[in-house]
Amino acid sequence: MKIESLKYFISVADNLSFTKAAMEQHLTQTAMSKHIAALEAETGARLFIRDNRKVQLTPMGQQFYNDVLIMLKQYDEAIRNLAMLNEGVSGNLRIGIGAYEHIVLSPALQEFRQRYPAYQALVYQYLYGTLWEKAQEGAFDLIFIHPGFFESIDKNLFKVYELFTFEYFLLVNKNSALAEKSYVTRADLRQQKIFTLSENKGSFTNGSLKYAGVKGGLVSKEIVQVNGLNSLLSMIKAGYGVSFAPHFIENYLPDDVAMVQQNIYTRAKYIALVPKNNQNPVTKSFMEILTENPSLWQQFDVTDRWPELLKKRGRKRKIKVPVNVNINLYIK
Repeated sequence: MKIESLKYFISVADNLSFTKAAMEQHLTQTAMSKHIAALEAETGARLFIRDNRKVQLTPMGQQFYNDVLIMLKQYDEAIRNLAMLNEGVSGNLRIGIGAYEHIVLSPALQEFRQRYPAYQALVYQYLYGTLWEKAQEGAFDLIFIHPGFFESIDKNLFKVYELFTFEYFLLVNKNSALAEKSYVTRADLRQQKIFTLSENKGSFTNGSLKYAGVKGGLVSKEIVQVNGLNSLLSMIKAGYGVSFAPHFIENYLPDDVAMVQQNIYTRAKYIALVPKNNQNPVTKSFMEILTENPSLWQQFDVTDRWPELLKKRGRKRKIKVPVNVNINLYIK
């Protein structure tokens, strides 16, 4: 059984047309029909139901299709691995992350290590402004970053992959009055110090938050940039201020820090960026893991989990889901 015959079979199954499959594989329709007939003779199974109007997979053909997809994927990976070894590729993958991305990156890294044990992923963590600057300088094969940078992305330079939907919450001291609220509004933050991990790009920079205060009604006592997640959490734990953060860090918070629903920042898509000029063949292998395995993100995605999140928060009264205003709309 030849690999080419299996690829021809997949093409017919995907197109449900011998004519379209023949064009896709640069064959004549007669040649394509002969390849499929030979494959059916070799397997001893009827793979397609054909008549003058349509082509359909038989039940055995559908099972064979599922198995062949896995087989061809493994074949392509083997050829790519061999090519990388032949070209002397070290197999290193440079990944840039910000403050929170180590949480969502961990499952993908484990899958990558199991599938490609010969390759190594090198993860570099920076504050978001520095991360973005280094990404533009070509320091990484890919980066994970929150969508506050979306408007800054040059689509001619980066390919954007949307991974999952997340929710912004407000981090507060568990003993503060804010921790007792159903959700926090702009008015609640007027006497609060807001901590941010950003530098000069993104939603939570000094300039962005101040500009949002003018346009979106967000006014705070003071906006302070800190140089790390641990220092930010320590100050919130001590009751010095608050900060915005993605919902998926809840299980990683200190005991005295709580997450409260807010109506200032809307839910958004977490993204990965790959430079379009990236030539590292390992990048493609890693991105296949990210994009072809939705189960990696199920524990983080809130698309269909809003009631579950509220239940986890332990709310005993009915909660009004706020109508949010996306501050990113005001950032130029």
